Amino acid sequence: MKTKINLVLALVVLMAASLGMSQSNISFSTANIGDLKFGTNNAANPQSEIFGPKDKVYIVSEVQNTHSKHKVKIVFLYDDVKGKEAGSLATDCGEIDVPGEHSFNCSVFSEKGQLAAGRYKAQAVLLNEDGSREIDRREGTFEIVNDYEW
Repeated sequence: MKTKINLVLALVVLMAASLGMSQSNISFSTANIGDLKFGTNNAANPQSEIFGPKDKVYIVSEVQNTHSKHKVKIVFLYDDVKGKEAGSLATDCGEIDVPGEHSFNCSVFSEKGQLAAGRYKAQAVLLNEDGSREIDRREGTFEIVNDYEW
């Protein structure tokens, strides 16, 4: 009899706790961005972190562990490029709508036909569906080398 009372009390406590959490703004989302890959095509195959100045560089990744819609904001920043301030914007890909677990990509290339030699940083930020809350963030770097050939 004592075991049954303990079991009922434990169930009541668990139900009360779950009701309290469902009424709050606590989120247990495990949605995240996978590792960032860089390449010269929208599949990043082959993958590289070193490119030539005339290459079109793609960042490729995927949203994982969710069935919900999300937005991904992708930017390319100068990290160590002569004549450019570190952290300043090289390219903004805007926000991409991603329906659940899905891959995404964005590219950067110079309108003048060449990217300046140096190191660039890519940031991908996972946002909720309306874009109002950050859920995850990934960063990666790649280099443009003047004498690099595939």
